[in-house]
Amino acid sequence: MSNKTNKWARTFDQLNWSNISETLLQQGYIVIDKVFDRQQCDDWKDRYAQAELFRKTVTMQRYQFGSGEYKYFSYPLPDDIQQLRQILYKKLACAANTWATRLNKNISWPEALEDFIQFNRHKQQTLATPLMLNYAANDYNCLHQDNYGEAFFPFQCMILLSDPVTEFSGGEFVLVENRPRQQSIAKVVSIQQGQMVIFCNNQGIRQTTKGFSKTSFRHGVSNIRSGNRKALSIIFHDAQS
Repeated sequence: MSNKTNKWARTFDQLNWSNISETLLQQGYIVIDKVFDRQQCDDWKDRYAQAELFRKTVTMQRYQFGSGEYKYFSYPLPDDIQQLRQILYKKLACAANTWATRLNKNISWPEALEDFIQFNRHKQQTLATPLMLNYAANDYNCLHQDNYGEAFFPFQCMILLSDPVTEFSGGEFVLVENRPRQQSIAKVVSIQQGQMVIFCNNQGIRQTTKGFSKTSFRHGVSNIRSGNRKALSIIFHDAQS
């Protein structure tokens, strides 16, 4: 195991994943502190200009996704992204299986990311989905879900690389939970540079008097009032070719 892998393992092994999983299932998201330090954030922002790392650039206005730009990494992923993806998937697989059990879904996610990716291949999902997002003043991201195919993992992660104090204003991360036969709930999640938000990317859970019911989540980013906002998104399932 490399020193970088050891670092990520130590970082995430110190967290109480039972509490994290329950909070995630109850409210649809949780913020994890100090995943990247300032230097790591700056290093990752610089990588956005390295075209060889990416397979595709999406201009959001073209598809009416909002305003701004994002880039999908290509396989093989950079080592630190691959390691983050593997470690976080393993930590979240238990929560995903609890989610499925509570909703009486006939789904079981394997413990290892490699096994889940093999299932993606069976469903013709072969394209890497981790991505970097870049927003300038007046940009935004419409509410959406990142499913990419039949085989999807119910949680994903976003790490804020830019400093909302000194580098941009606005650009809040927004989750909207649509509840059956009830009004929707908007959740504005405050994130600082280097923090990570883990969130439901498709379906969530509501506890009822009769057990649990399914809700639906979408996420987006509010209007950037000034400056530049970059973020790293880690999605665990692949996209269809």
